Amino acid sequence: MRGRIDSESFLYIVLGLIFLIIPFDELNHSLLYFLQYVIALVGISTVNKEYTNDKWFRYYLCYLIWCVVATALSYNKILSLRQLIAVGSPLFIYVAINELAQIDKIRFIATLNRWVLWLSGLLLVILVICNLPFKNAFINMVIYAVKDGSRIYLSTVSLCCLVYVLYFSTSKIFKFVTLAIVIASNLFYHDGAFWFVLVMVLILYWVYIRQFRLIRIFIASIIAIFVLIVTFFVLTKIVKYNLHIYERLLVFQYWLPKLLYSPIYGIGLGLGQLHEFYVSRFPVDPDALKINPFIAFHAHNIFIDMALAIGFPGLILFLWLLGITIIDLGKRYSYDVCGYISILLVVLGKNCVDDLFEGSKGLFLWLMVILVYISINTRNNIK
Repeated sequence: MRGRIDSESFLYIVLGLIFLIIPFDELNHSLLYFLQYVIALVGISTVNKEYTNDKWFRYYLCYLIWCVVATALSYNKILSLRQLIAVGSPLFIYVAINELAQIDKIRFIATLNRWVLWLSGLLLVILVICNLPFKNAFINMVIYAVKDGSRIYLSTVSLCCLVYVLYFSTSKIFKFVTLAIVIASNLFYHDGAFWFVLVMVLILYWVYIRQFRLIRIFIASIIAIFVLIVTFFVLTKIVKYNLHIYERLLVFQYWLPKLLYSPIYGIGLGLGQLHEFYVSRFPVDPDALKINPFIAFHAHNIFIDMALAIGFPGLILFLWLLGITIIDLGKRYSYDVCGYISILLVVLGKNCVDDLFEGSKGLFLWLMVILVYISINTRNNIK
């Protein structure tokens, strides 16, 4: 029992450090990797055969096995192997967090609620400082102030925080404050996808709290689509906001034909590998590069990039993992499945136009998905 309590304290410390260092560029990448690998090692040490009966574990294992196959057949095995380690980590992070949730269920949810609220506030404070009208040394440390792609990642992280608080906090003030912080933090820069995903998350949360029947959920979906269309029209025609649609179409026009090059096992894990392999063989039109210089890096869409990297079987296994866990939660916990769908909507929705679902960033997003999934199980076991 003593060793179990020590493991609990250790994991809470590591998780707390992860939430603390998210915004800082100098620490973010390598230290995030290290800390999440530490959690994965704890998971490896506690995993047992009973986890083969766990749907999330079992189907992620199938996805991981296919990634191993793709790595064995990949264009550059060294690059693929590095990414494979990151792809394997969520499996054992899931085990470690699940073990932690079983020790003290109430403390587990309460602690995470506090952390995500603090993280949301920290991101807002950092953005305010970095957008002051003078240069300061702080902006050199903060990832979101100097890199557009990382600012996009910020909006994904803040939306993940919002989802967690909406579904697991019992305080209406907590929920309102977090929503206000998240919206305020995303007013500092342009990220059109953020607002579309935010609308969908809030509508889905409305469905959750009202516990609508199926027909009402269908009506709510129609309303959501209508709201998105109106929002799109207002932003593009009235506000004259550039949603970069033409730029994205250029990206898709280049990458979509590549799906047929190796549709079974792809060319190996990692966005860097896609750039190294395809662009050297199929040069990008210089005129297209002038319009969008990022076209050559990857497809900016998680589903296209995944099919390019590990083939359509890998993409299908990934979607099957998510689908089967949604169905499992839906059967047992009714409307609680809205929380899990919401976190997936954030991660997948945002990565449909700006794919950052790899490396340390991808691991943190997986961590948020796992926390929501396990928290739903934990909360319902308390009742």
